[in-house]
Amino acid sequence: MEIRAANGRELRKIKRIYLEAFPRTERKPFRMMKKKARQGAMELLSILDGGRIVGLAVTVRYQDVVLLDYFAISRACRGSSYGSEALGILKKRYEGQRLILEIELPDEHAVNQEDRIRRKKFYLKNGMRETGIRVLVFQVPMEVLTAGGSLTYEEYHAVYEHTIGIFFAKKVSLLE
Repeated sequence: MEIRAANGRELRKIKRIYLEAFPRTERKPFRMMKKKARQGAMELLSILDGGRIVGLAVTVRYQDVVLLDYFAISRACRGSSYGSEALGILKKRYEGQRLILEIELPDEHAVNQEDRIRRKKFYLKNGMRETGIRVLVFQVPMEVLTAGGSLTYEEYHAVYEHTIGIFFAKKVSLLE
């Protein structure tokens, strides 16, 4: 398995995976992410197996914090250990930095409650840890997990301020 910066042809394929894997309420405009990648603020990564795209990872880096903003394996490839292997490669790629990610908070009234529980179990099984930070990200309640070191809300929020600016970062707030 290989993870690398997506080239032009791969960008179209990872965009399809992105649109299939994430609900509209959680998606950023793909055009904006491509622009941020060109500016060096984001990475749009292809997850490949033998040259075939099996998934995507989108990361945001600020200081020693790397936010795994989006991570998905193609629907056709799920359940084949690609996710665990890719997460392991990402942890090595960002060794020495604090890799963090957000997952939806469990909610017994949510339509996708089982997915939320399964997703958290997956990340915990693969070495991510709870930070105790719960946030509202563009009106979606999330919790922050980490694979490397402790994290404060201020450090987490600084990633957004640096990447999308203070105005939009105001749409990311601490849940009390």
